Amino acid sequence: MRPRIFAAGCAALALLVLPTLAYYAARGVRYLTPDYNEGWNAFFAGRAMSGDGLYPGSGEFIFNNYPPLSFYIVGAVGRLLGDNIFAGRLVSAVAFIVVAVLLAVIVARLSRSAAAGAFAGLLFAVLFAQFPGGRLGLDDPQLLGHAVMTGGLAIAWLAPARFDRLLPAAILMAIALLIKHNLVAAPLAATVWMALQGRRPLLAWAGALAIAGALGAALLWSVWGTAPVLAMLTPRRVLLVRYLIEGRDWLRLLDVPIAVWIMLWAMRAWRPRFHAAGWYAAVSFAVFLLFVGGDGIGPNVAFDVLIAVALCVGLALSATGAEPIAAAAVALLVVHAALTAPLPLVKDSLRDGARALNAGEQATLRDIDYLKRRPEPALCEDIALCYWAGKPFFYDAFNMRQLFILGRRDEDDILRLLRERRIGVVELSRPLPAREDDRFSVRFSQTLSTYYHLDREGGGRWFFVPR
Repeated sequence: MRPRIFAAGCAALALLVLPTLAYYAARGVRYLTPDYNEGWNAFFAGRAMSGDGLYPGSGEFIFNNYPPLSFYIVGAVGRLLGDNIFAGRLVSAVAFIVVAVLLAVIVARLSRSAAAGAFAGLLFAVLFAQFPGGRLGLDDPQLLGHAVMTGGLAIAWLAPARFDRLLPAAILMAIALLIKHNLVAAPLAATVWMALQGRRPLLAWAGALAIAGALGAALLWSVWGTAPVLAMLTPRRVLLVRYLIEGRDWLRLLDVPIAVWIMLWAMRAWRPRFHAAGWYAAVSFAVFLLFVGGDGIGPNVAFDVLIAVALCVGLALSATGAEPIAAAAVALLVVHAALTAPLPLVKDSLRDGARALNAGEQATLRDIDYLKRRPEPALCEDIALCYWAGKPFFYDAFNMRQLFILGRRDEDDILRLLRERRIGVVELSRPLPAREDDRFSVRFSQTLSTYYHLDREGGGRWFFVPR
């Protein structure tokens, strides 16, 4: 396939993604609260730096079910910037760029085409920027883990299958799993690929994985004991409806790229050295199905599928001998990206986005100032508000709700504090819930309305204080 077709596709994808990237960049430097996990991650990064303990005891109303490493990385950057939320957003944005570059390098090396690599990297950027949930530039460790994991994947695929070359790849994968524990698709896919190469590559890879895994386990055990493993293994509700709703919604954006890849593969636009990407896609989808039903699981569980699809499409296009077919496939991908572009974000970034973002930030700052003047402890559904207001991390609404539902904790513990009016202020990011949801029960709502009254409403938040 001629580079000019890739060049035209790259130019079109870059023009499509730039307005969306501009919006997320503008959002990332403001005091806004687009995601529940941002404040949660920021508080635990602070605990990592202060030595207060990453894995709280059973008497606290907070719970950490993530591996430890990301909190130290974000906490270190947070010390430089003076704010862990903005530090986490910066780390995530850099990780996004790293993943795109690594995809470009993998495709360029395997296809011997820099243009094909650039197209794959930009295709990933476009798909990710348009992905449901607006995960670009958030304080969340998922992309950081993917950046490290994709680095390990690149070494495993591109280096000779010898132990000394594969050990660095295995170590990077172990580090990635210490950042986010659901990144299992890449190691599994690499293992399948090594097994298909023969006994010697598989033994070399198994030895590298064993050493890297032992080092990671030794680090985990010696520093944090069994607490991280027990926390990560804590069950959560599995809801079958999530497979039909969230799972379908999160993968809808990938329909056309997957169809293009399958079409080109069926036309034998494929080479044996590209098979690793196909296995990565298959394993990623299986892992996605494993995790997607969990209550509270976000669209980041589909990121491995997205990365694998971008790899597969880039490699398949590079192997397409018929130029008209390749040009049609690139055009179809570009049109699909244009039709699925997040138009509200594009409109905001081009027209009145700054005004809307500024208005949201001013509302957040007023709420932060209000919280600063209220006595402790503060219970914030929007945890970032409590973080910016300098309040201690007192209550983790989602994880506590899971523990209550599963019978691991007694909800009366928190209801007793409400009845005794010992919580200075309760912030909800919605009107008082009238039915069960993933953060509050009907009992919580009834107790809150009985012993507290609404003191402030604004900016999409409701603040209750003792009667």
